[in-house]
Amino acid sequence: MLKSSTQQQKNILNTVIGALTDNRPITSLQLVEEFEKCPKNFQSINKTYDQDQDADLWREKILIGKRTTRYLCQSKSEGLPGYIVETLKVINEKEISPDGFSQLTRTADTEQKAWRKKQLVYRLAKKGSAKQATTQESQENEYVQLLPTYQLSPKRAAPKPPMYSTGTLNIHTDVEGVPFLLNPALKQYAMNVPPIYEAGVHNEYDFHLERQVLCTTKSQNAQATNPFFH
Repeated sequence: MLKSSTQQQKNILNTVIGALTDNRPITSLQLVEEFEKCPKNFQSINKTYDQDQDADLWREKILIGKRTTRYLCQSKSEGLPGYIVETLKVINEKEISPDGFSQLTRTADTEQKAWRKKQLVYRLAKKGSAKQATTQESQENEYVQLLPTYQLSPKRAAPKPPMYSTGTLNIHTDVEGVPFLLNPALKQYAMNVPPIYEAGVHNEYDFHLERQVLCTTKSQNAQATNPFFH
């Protein structure tokens, strides 16, 4: 009974550990022709990280016959002790490998040519002095970019959303802010304006002369009907 309980606890612990993300750095890489035949302690990458598509590196399109394939395998325990994979590059087939880089030239399962038209090279670094490390997550992420472009590069960052601002539209005229004042030179022409009743008396006119002129030129009938004579 005690043995059964202990085994059950181990199974639970293994399940929890298996669910955790393995962020250990990659220590070794291999290429295989069939992803089911990865070397011991290696894990094949047979699906792309973002689109869940076939991660074949050879990418040969044929209608008849067996299709040639190449898959990358990674390990976090094998390889040179104390060293990890610091960086991974894809170069042209006839290009010389950069200093300090190792090349995958043959498949681990069939001893065939590793790749066509391209080479996969990587650089190792001591675990304590490496400037960067390739983990499973970032390596798969870069591996997705490797397929269509044949170069390793991080995914392009999403563009930042445009910035919008609101405000009030202000309209200004040319005379805004200019005080309304009369020219001081106009003060010399100032005059005294009399009150309204004084102006009426001063300007009163009885039209006596006009009546006399009309009386001499109009008939009696016109004088009777014209209100001017009343």
